[in-house]
Amino acid sequence: MSKDNSLKKRIQKILRGKSGFTMTELLVAALIMALATATITSVIVVAFRNFYKTVQRTEAQFLCASLSEFVEDELMFSNKVTVSPTGDISWSGGTHNMGSNISFYVNTGTGAYTKVSGSTPNTYGRIVITGDNYSGKYFKAVTDGSYDVEKGRGYSLLAGMSLEWDASNKLYKVKIVVVDKDDKSLLLSDEEFTVKPPSVTV
Repeated sequence: MSKDNSLKKRIQKILRGKSGFTMTELLVAALIMALATATITSVIVVAFRNFYKTVQRTEAQFLCASLSEFVEDELMFSNKVTVSPTGDISWSGGTHNMGSNISFYVNTGTGAYTKVSGSTPNTYGRIVITGDNYSGKYFKAVTDGSYDVEKGRGYSLLAGMSLEWDASNKLYKVKIVVVDKDDKSLLLSDEEFTVKPPSVTV
């Protein structure tokens, strides 16, 4: 009991004292505060980075689904398919009033447009479409905003696409991939599907 009383008296004496803190005590307190602030800051930075990566992956899935829906919708109502010796595919009909000689392209962002074929899933950019009714112009499959995820923070997206015609089954084979704009090796979403138009001639 006397130990408790003596400890209590010492604490009261310190609290009532007017001498203040020593320089060493102030330095130790400042060091503890700096370490705590640095730890909290690093935890917040990691949390924000993980949040944006999750948002990026979610946006990539939305982008992939939107592109897939657009492509499927277009190909489902094609009525005449032309396949060149190099495997390039064009068609007429479709649902977006492009006329004939319709094809998908990848806008690589440098003003160049690469025609989508069976060998282009690793050509990344923004998917567009054109045809005789849209000569010299390209129609975006989705808006530019669908590719931009926190543009200033480096989480934007690019898409790639391949398209093949299976003549024996009379159907299209499509693959769409979405990657990180700054790290194209980082696959965020992909989808493979087939489209069989109800009436098509080759």
